[in-house]
Formats: sequence, C-alpha cells, structure tokens
Amino acid sequence: MRVVVSPPVRWRGSLVGLLKPMADGLISAVHAHEGPVKDTLLDKAGSIDPSLTPRELHDLLVDPDVAPLGRVRFLVVRGSGVMVLPADDRLVALDLRIVQDEPAGSITADIAQATTA
Repeated sequence: MRVVVSPPVRWRGSLVGLLKPMADGLISAVHAHEGPVKDTLLDKAGSIDPSLTPRELHDLLVDPDVAPLGRVRFLVVRGSGVMVLPADDRLVALDLRIVQDEPAGSITADIAQATTA
C-alpha cells in the first residue's frame, strides 16, 4: 500500500498518532466484513455520512467486489461503540510519504496486489 499525506496547514500532530488509525482505516477499506452485521452497527450509518442509509452501509461493508484483501470479520460492537479489527497481517508493505506539494489535509492511497507465479 502506498500512502501520500499532506498535513493540514500548521499541523502539530505526531506521525505516530496519525499513522496507526489512518493505516487501520485504509486497510479496513480494502477488505470486506465477513459474518453478520449487527443492527447496532448499521444504526451508526448517519454518523458516518448523513446521506448514507443503513442498507448502503451494509452493502459497503460486505461487498466482495471491492475487497482485494479478502473477507474477514473486522467489525465488532463493543459497548456503545464499534471495535475495528483490520486484517493488517495481510498487508505486505506500507510506503508512507509526507509531502507539502499536495492540497493541505489530503490523503491519497493505492494498493497493489501481489501476484504469484
């Protein structure tokens, strides 16, 4: 996975504080959830995006057509929140670059799948 980050103007955060949650989110985005999706999780759709319906959130989570890292159970309802358990063991390499020549506050990422002979 290759990630390019352009920090917000006058950003004072730490790279460590940025890297783990960002990598978890990006890795979660490239695999699909396996198993049931609890209604308590789907009820959070509006807090993710006000225009997102619970059905659309369900489809985004389980759609195998956009899951290059495969299917894994990565969302678990815990208390009043959701615990995300991305399958980061399926990621072979992460190339992270901090740049100043992109729009401030932007993140771009791409992933290449390994091929076998």
